[in-house]
Parts: sequence; C-alpha cells; structure tokens
Amino acid sequence: MKVTFGRAHHGWLPVTLELDDGPFPFDVSYMPYDFVSELVAALHGVLSGPGEYVARICEEPVEHDWRFRSFDPSAVIFEVVTYRWGRRPGEKGEVTVKQWGTPLEMVLPLWRGLRDLAGRARAEGYRSHWDAPFPFDALDRLTTRVEHACAEHS
Repeated sequence: MKVTFGRAHHGWLPVTLELDDGPFPFDVSYMPYDFVSELVAALHGVLSGPGEYVARICEEPVEHDWRFRSFDPSAVIFEVVTYRWGRRPGEKGEVTVKQWGTPLEMVLPLWRGLRDLAGRARAEGYRSHWDAPFPFDALDRLTTRVEHACAEHS
C-alpha cells in the first residue's frame, strides 16, 4: 500500500491510494471535511489501540470514508467505503477497498505520504489552496508515535 498526495489547488487535493489491485485516485475537496487532519488523527488512533477511526473524503457528490477498524492490538482492517450520492440517512455505503494487516503495516505507507506532503506544503502554498492549515503539530505527534511503535517491533 502507498499513498501519494498531489499539489493542493483551488480547494482540491489529488490523492492516489496504490494497492495490489491498482491505483485508486481521489480528488479531495477541502469542504466539508479536512481529510488530511482526519487522516493524521485516524492513523494516530490506529497506533493507540483497538477502535474505529475514520478520515472522510468529499469528491462532490461522491463521498468516501477511509475506515480503520481493529478489535485487538495486532490487526487492523482498512476499508474505503463509498457513498455514490453523498451521505444519506440509513445508507451504509459500498466497500470499494479492503486491506488488512498489522497497525504498522497500515500506518507506515500512509504516514510516509503525509510526511512527503508536509515537506512540500509551505513551498507549494498549501494553505492558500486548502481551507484548513496543514496539521504540522498533529503530524509531529504521529511521527513520535510511529517511531515508538517501530522501536517496540525491532
């Protein structure tokens, strides 16, 4: 698994999720969700323990949840749940991607993509094209958590 973030432009952020099944491109709108901040928080949650953590994407009108679920500390299920016509009461959405692995296997490739985006954010004028500021502090906390988790598994 790998994620690549393009350059934010006029309220949109291209994101490509690369899996064995092929690439899954997303054109993420900055409204109504802050996908980048939610993804950082979800990954931190995955490394913190069992639970369900979600980062939401709006492509107008299609919406997606990047959902991470774990019931024990050793395994995580990652799903992309797609809502073809936006969220509607009672709609469950369609699971369009499903992967599973250890928390580190799920977090590391996404964290690497976020770190790459963070390294370019200031130079590319991220804030001028995205409604919310880049979550540098939250990503630093996630980085500390990733380093700790890697040390535990070495």
